[in-house]
Amino acid sequence: MRKHLLTGSVALLVLGSLAAIVALYSVRATRHALALAQRKHVLVEASLKRLQLEIANSERDKARLQLLLDGLRARRGSGSIGVIPKDLAAIQFAVHSIPRATWEMRALAKDPKLQAQYLAVERASLPRRYGALWQSLGLSPDQIARFSEITMQQTEQVLDIKTTAQLQGLEDTDPAIKTLLNQAQDRANADKLELLGESGFSQMQDYGRVQPIRDFVDSLSGTLALTGATLNAAQANQLAQIMSASNSSYASGGTAESPIVTSFDNQIISHVPANPAIDSDAVISKAQAILSADQFATLQAQIGRNQYAIQVFNTLVQMPGDPVMGFMLGRY
Repeated sequence: MRKHLLTGSVALLVLGSLAAIVALYSVRATRHALALAQRKHVLVEASLKRLQLEIANSERDKARLQLLLDGLRARRGSGSIGVIPKDLAAIQFAVHSIPRATWEMRALAKDPKLQAQYLAVERASLPRRYGALWQSLGLSPDQIARFSEITMQQTEQVLDIKTTAQLQGLEDTDPAIKTLLNQAQDRANADKLELLGESGFSQMQDYGRVQPIRDFVDSLSGTLALTGATLNAAQANQLAQIMSASNSSYASGGTAESPIVTSFDNQIISHVPANPAIDSDAVISKAQAILSADQFATLQAQIGRNQYAIQVFNTLVQMPGDPVMGFMLGRY
């Protein structure tokens, strides 16, 4: 009898333990399911907010383009649609008056894969952009690697800030955005100052002021490479120095402007004439002494085309109304 009672007690204890284990697993499973549900809820809310921002951006763009369309229709009714008057509100929102960088950033903001490709291109371009600086400073491979990481960290931070601003409908001129961009710049400068020292950092800053001109010289060298007349390193440096010396922005202590106009956005919005960034005659005169005949002819052609584009633009700006939309869209 006692044996049966003992066996029954053991069975009850086992069943109780099993029930407790099942209950424990049930509680854990319930908590896990609840945690998953909460995370899913947060993600859904975040997605909803992002969709709302995208809808708001789309509605704003739609309103801007509608204003432009209404203005064009008004001109059609008056018998002339080739000239858009300056007092037309829609001209402020014309497609050509929005810098291409803005459209590019909008595309980047909505596509993580495109962001990754953008960053990959930026990293691959570092040797081309800073190779001459690294060489002049005599940086070691480890220092070059550290310099590259600092630069890419800043590039990623700036990309994050600007894409987030786009999603929130904010411009780069917004005080909060400007503060974040300045902080990213300050952090990168502090890290590079520690890496390069005061003398090296000063050389880097001056090198950066000439970067737009170096970019032009690199582009010119690429064009010449197709004809077998590539610039050598000495010629490239000399040409960059010649153009820097004749660049008004660089001479006044600022960053040099590209010798070739790539956009008339500011002039269109402000309704002011365009001016060349360099003294073209001085550059041509001095460059002829360091370039071969083929190299000089190519440079002269590019500078001449730039001068012609500025002349055409300034002629259009002085005409009645604002007949520059087709001109600008054609250049793009």
